Amino acid sequence: MRERKLNRVIITDVDHEVLKEFSKFMYTGKASNLDKMAPNRHKLSGEHQQLCEITAELQLQCKCHLEDKTQLQTLLTQTQLNAAEHKLSETQKPLDEVQNFKTEVLTAQNQLDNIHQLDNKMQKDKIGSPEERIDKLSKQQQQKETHNRS
Repeated sequence: MRERKLNRVIITDVDHEVLKEFSKFMYTGKASNLDKMAPNRHKLSGEHQQLCEITAELQLQCKCHLEDKTQLQTLLTQTQLNAAEHKLSETQKPLDEVQNFKTEVLTAQNQLDNIHQLDNKMQKDKIGSPEERIDKLSKQQQQKETHNRS
């Protein structure tokens, strides 16, 4: 159909006045010169039917295009969301690595503190308190003096 390709209907076999009156009737429902239309009524009826068919087909095409557009918009939105989530997860990875490193450093620091505490305790146990050390040295001195007197 040529009309379908051009998206318009070309009417050549109907008088201009009759077509004008018919168009007025189609849009308003009123026709003042109905008697002029009688000879061309059959032709106009066929053209009107053709116009209705083309209009219905165009409406269907518009509906399909609208559905396609909606599907594409949904797909685009979902794709954009997926890309944003991917970018966020990629950004989160270095942050997670930094957090893990921080945790490892704090754990190592705690272990080092524990080792220092144990080492200090062992040194204290080995040396003893200053008072105990003085008492021990005093006893050793007294024993020496006692031993020297004998």
